[in-house]
Amino acid sequence: MLVYIIKRILLFFPLIVGMAILVFSLQFMIPGDPAEVFLGQQASPEAVDKLREKLGLNKHPVVQLGMYMGRLLQGDLGTSIFQDRSVNKAVFERLPATIELAVCAIILATIIGVPLGVAAAIRKGSFFDVVCMAVGQMGVSVPVFWSSILLISFFSVKLGLLPSYGREMSLLSAIGSFFVGEPKLLWETIKHLMLPSFALGFLSMAYITRTTRSSMISVLKEDYIRTAKAKGLKNIAIVYSHALRNALIPVVSIMGLQLGALMGGAVLTETIFSWPGLGRLIVTAISERDYPLMQGGILVAATFFAVVNLVVDILYCVIDPRIRLK
Repeated sequence: MLVYIIKRILLFFPLIVGMAILVFSLQFMIPGDPAEVFLGQQASPEAVDKLREKLGLNKHPVVQLGMYMGRLLQGDLGTSIFQDRSVNKAVFERLPATIELAVCAIILATIIGVPLGVAAAIRKGSFFDVVCMAVGQMGVSVPVFWSSILLISFFSVKLGLLPSYGREMSLLSAIGSFFVGEPKLLWETIKHLMLPSFALGFLSMAYITRTTRSSMISVLKEDYIRTAKAKGLKNIAIVYSHALRNALIPVVSIMGLQLGALMGGAVLTETIFSWPGLGRLIVTAISERDYPLMQGGILVAATFFAVVNLVVDILYCVIDPRIRLK
């Protein structure tokens, strides 16, 4: 088990280097010149060339890559062109909001998806199973921007129950306020979090439901389940104590992949709900051709995705020690 974990960690570092090179190369794929965007269309060619030289954009791409990797080794993501401040500060100011949204979305998706998948597997072929699979298919098919618009139209515009944009405060701060006698702040924070987290987690809920159902159906056919039934154990004990744990491996895999994907999927959700997170920052950086800010935001999001998958791989050993890296 220890050898497996060490191998996974060692593979993690080349992955980060590869991602950094790929993220750096994005600036050569996006049309437009940040110097021209920054100075405007009326700027003289001399002013544009001077700014390009200041930003290092006139150097050979290999030289630029070397400078970029050198800064990364020092933990420096560069300086934002338009905000004129450290990319580290800009990114890590927004990162907690995105992590909060992604974690709440995956928790919501798991709380709903796993029980639905288990119940559908137990009642395979029933009307309930058909409804669960229909909901799962809808979750996979409906784009996140469309589900977001529908949620805003119904819960915010028509019913007026939930806010359609913005973030009150961080959930951890709101929980702290609750214990010092300000419960309204916690409720307002949760209300602002409900629509974006459900819109973002709806796709993940569909995947988790379908994976849980498929895995449970397979496990319930195993011989040790028949033995447990022959011993007279109650169905609830068989399902949750014996079957579910063995069915969790593919479910945990999907949960890890979805949590990482939610960091990227949050771009649309954060834009629609005006959520002050990393995804919205990346969209702004791309539109402004702010290469350092764009690269820093994407690299941090990609690293988070890689870390989540590393943790999931290690969790495999905890759930099933038989798993080893081949």
